[in-house]
Amino acid sequence: MALALHQERAEVESLNGNLEATEYWVQYTLPRAASPLARANLYKLLVLQYALETQYDRATEVGCEALALLGIDLSQEVRATALARELADLRDRLGTQPVTWLLAEPRLEDPTIEVALDLLSGVATASYKSDRDLWLLTVATSVNLGLKHGQSQKLAYAYVCYGIILGSVFGEYHRGYEFGMLARKLGQRYGDRAQICVACAVIASALIPWVRPLAEANPMFEEGQRAGSTSGNLLLPDMPGSTRCDICFTRGNAWNRFRPRWRDRSPSRREPGTSGQSMGLPPCN
Repeated sequence: MALALHQERAEVESLNGNLEATEYWVQYTLPRAASPLARANLYKLLVLQYALETQYDRATEVGCEALALLGIDLSQEVRATALARELADLRDRLGTQPVTWLLAEPRLEDPTIEVALDLLSGVATASYKSDRDLWLLTVATSVNLGLKHGQSQKLAYAYVCYGIILGSVFGEYHRGYEFGMLARKLGQRYGDRAQICVACAVIASALIPWVRPLAEANPMFEEGQRAGSTSGNLLLPDMPGSTRCDICFTRGNAWNRFRPRWRDRSPSRREPGTSGQSMGLPPCN
């Protein structure tokens, strides 16, 4: 009971955006956490808070430390060999069969794997633009965990990112798009708005442009914006809006169409539940 109360206090400080207090309560509670799973759960809060503060190197460091508690080694020394192994295993397991078979797989029931998936997603988010190999490894490891232990909405981020990998690394753009749509369906199945938001943003910005008309990106952005703004996840509400700009530029839309209203996109400047259109972001027509 005491451990749960201390962890809840750390969560409250994290939600309030108080990094110093979050660090204090996590560090205070860690020695009282008896199991590796309990300690990893506490580290999750620090990974999120460091990412919110754009301390991405610190977020990846803490995330990798927490994953090591759960038996997942992402250290620099083994990263190259681990990546080759995970990608090879993944390609062997998936083969060329349609990705929709994954929706019929049993649901993930192991709490340790669920925490590992949360941590892997946090490390992947923090390393996306700074450490390509680490990002690839976290995504491949996550998908392999899902294939071994069962399906979960927590896999949506890994699936949509694996869609990017299939296109950019293996040239399988259509199959990559299918994995993106699988991620969206998982989020919808379990009613997880945060995962729907991420899936829609990545599908619209990184998968649709390769295989579908760019006009299909706009409704996908709208869906992601609505889901993210009501998800309760502090990292997500701006994600579809910011990635939408990439598509607008690709289609030749002028920046001055939405520049004067760009500052109003901040979650602190709008009411929950608003969509990209109501925030002054024009569709990419």
